[in-house]
Amino acid sequence: LLGLVLSVVVSFFSSALLPIPKNLPVEKLLQTRVLAIASMSFATVVAPFAEELYFRGILYGALRSSLEEERPRNALGALLLLSGFVFFYLAWRGRGSGYALFAPILLATGSLLFPLRRGRAPLLDGERQTMIAVVLTASAFAFVHGAQLAHSWGPLLAILVVGLVLTIIRVRMNSVAAGWLVHTAYNGTLFLISWSSTSGFRKLT
Repeated sequence: LLGLVLSVVVSFFSSALLPIPKNLPVEKLLQTRVLAIASMSFATVVAPFAEELYFRGILYGALRSSLEEERPRNALGALLLLSGFVFFYLAWRGRGSGYALFAPILLATGSLLFPLRRGRAPLLDGERQTMIAVVLTASAFAFVHGAQLAHSWGPLLAILVVGLVLTIIRVRMNSVAAGWLVHTAYNGTLFLISWSSTSGFRKLT
């Protein structure tokens, strides 16, 4: 039920409030009926399992563990700061507005992790460490969809919100399987909406 509600809410607000470019690269996967069915089936059955296993299982766990140790935390903070400046540069060079979406996130989290003054460690309790790991996991999840969405900030923001919800579910329920079920329901609802609006992918534009 949560996946269905999330899908409807995100789709509504994305179409109503966010700038969604026309002719996104992902739309090439919907050019024929056979390709559309195959792509949506993959997105409903295979992708949620693989993405939840990697992002909410492996990546979140690795990030959360690294934040507990000073040296890995400092190294991650330095990497995030550097990446944030690179993303700002890419956005300035017109490589995609999505880079401007992620750059402040990287700089903010990096500054929290990296001691800008020698001998002053960041004040991060367990709850703040979890929050940072959630934000970074969701950001990575959204970023890997960048090429499909022309690195446009509008659709990437929608994916970022979905990633936050899925990661919070993983944390609150301490279960990757719970996020997988919600993710499957989310993608499945998108499949049904697309199927219904195109008469079973027979009226593709």
